[in-house]
Amino acid sequence: MFSRVQCRKLVVIAWLVSLSYCFVTPTAVFATLPNRAEVAQQLQNGEVRKLFQQKKYWQAIRKAHDLGSGSDKNRIYDFVEQHLAQVKESYADSASARLGSHEVHDLGEIKVFYKNIDSAFGGRAEALNYDFSREFNLDLVPPTVEDGQGVYQLAVEDGVHPGYDDNLAAIDIDSGEFKVFDYLTAQRDRNRGGLFISEDGSVALIDSERSFLKMLPMQALNNNIENLGKTDMQYFFESRGSWEEFASKTDEYWSAWVNDGLEALLTKDEIKEISGRFVARAHALKTKAESVINEDPAFFDSGKKPLRLRNRIRYKRLKSLSTDDDAYSCKGCGCTIL
Repeated sequence: MFSRVQCRKLVVIAWLVSLSYCFVTPTAVFATLPNRAEVAQQLQNGEVRKLFQQKKYWQAIRKAHDLGSGSDKNRIYDFVEQHLAQVKESYADSASARLGSHEVHDLGEIKVFYKNIDSAFGGRAEALNYDFSREFNLDLVPPTVEDGQGVYQLAVEDGVHPGYDDNLAAIDIDSGEFKVFDYLTAQRDRNRGGLFISEDGSVALIDSERSFLKMLPMQALNNNIENLGKTDMQYFFESRGSWEEFASKTDEYWSAWVNDGLEALLTKDEIKEISGRFVARAHALKTKAESVINEDPAFFDSGKKPLRLRNRIRYKRLKSLSTDDDAYSCKGCGCTIL
């Protein structure tokens, strides 16, 4: 049995192979891509469909997430992934020169944020964060494709950075919405340039290249298991179903997942070390969450409403402070995407 990540990879590979049977020009490649109007007709929810038709793909994914529309969400993910794969093929070996690093590029059907990365592992780590986010229906990381030199990522349409405004000092960079996520992926460089707050109060995570590689012992990181509280776990496990899916994964499953993501880049010993620490983190979270859930029958009743409401207020405040329409430039908030 293939995992969902492996199945998606096979779909993209099959699509790329099909390109070899046509003239590889921008027009020919775009002609083979899914048609947005046709995909829109397949979307079941009207609100999601409207956002998708407006090319607000990340907002459409988040709306589908909130409405529990998994089929709509997966159709949009697949659509965006195939477009990102096409961009990757079109700009192979010259992305930095032709696109420019750390910039958003409107390529017509899709807006892409391209970032050149010095190490091949950094790009793989970015893609692994996306794979993990989608695999477990967290929907925290925009669709991401890497090519060994950099990453192509769907640009977040309406996001603003938390920034360093004194009036917004309460904004934490280890918010409950993604604190568990950063713990599991051993995020070593989460800062205000690595996340967006959207108008609906949701959070999008970017700039995750410094994760996975050197997964320090649990007590050596700020986001260790002792720092995860009940509220953090409630945000991560949105429903009993999401908890049961996570809890059903065995240590062998996690080891295979890490190995599948890293086998082309690292030695067996390096993968074994990273895998062992990832498995230890997942196991520690499962043990602690199980204890908390068993003690509180109402664990799954709280939802994310308080944090979302607070973030919507922050979004409006940050928008009023911003001096630049391009959120990725960070000119309005004083932070930097590195």
